[in-house]
Amino acid sequence: KKKKLDNNSDEENKSDDYSDSNYSDENNSKKNKTVHDNTKKKKLDNNSDENKILELEKQLKNIQIITVDYNQLKEKKIKCDEFMKYSQFYENISNIFKKYSNSLHQIKSLRHNQFMKGLKTINKYLKVFYQKITFGGNAELELVDISDPFEGINLSIMPPKKTWCKIGSLSGGEKTLSSLSLVFSLHKYRPSSFYIMDEIDAALDYKNVSIIAQLLKEIKSQFIIISLRNNMFEITHRMIGVYKVGNGSRVISVDGGLF
Repeated sequence: KKKKLDNNSDEENKSDDYSDSNYSDENNSKKNKTVHDNTKKKKLDNNSDENKILELEKQLKNIQIITVDYNQLKEKKIKCDEFMKYSQFYENISNIFKKYSNSLHQIKSLRHNQFMKGLKTINKYLKVFYQKITFGGNAELELVDISDPFEGINLSIMPPKKTWCKIGSLSGGEKTLSSLSLVFSLHKYRPSSFYIMDEIDAALDYKNVSIIAQLLKEIKSQFIIISLRNNMFEITHRMIGVYKVGNGSRVISVDGGLF
């Protein structure tokens, strides 16, 4: 029994020693783990510091870039200010242009209406005077371009017992009668104080001179006429004659009541 007890005691001691050994190993393992964790933590801290440094360096570079961009923005701002200035100037000019364009359009419209109204009235008078002078002919003013009345006007004539033609194709006497009809029509539309005419009767026969002379007498305006025809003298209120004497000229005035 004693021997058996001793064996049991030895086994218990061995068991205690084994337990102490395991406990010591566990402590050592924990210490090693703690040291490893601390080392790892230091490495992480170091990495974190490095990352912060890198981040700061990156921010510094960004600050430099921002400085460069700021200079570019400054230039762009100057250009933008200039653009706004000229945009405002353009807008003002555009408004002025629109204003005067509208005024010009109104003036053109008024001019067109007045012109067409005058042309219509003058045409009416022209027919009357030409028929009165020629005893049955006809005359008319025609636009060269209907879309643009200011492009020009043609005077078309139809002498008695003839067809319509342009004034350029008429004889000298017919041209004179047509032209005088137009002058009288213009006078009827808008009278003038006086007229000066130089030998308007040179291409006319005796009959037509008398007709024109009588028509001039009926019109209430002053006509200063240079003429060599007796039947034109007869209707004047005053005749002024110029004749040559030697190397000079003399002037004589005769009252119309003497004829």
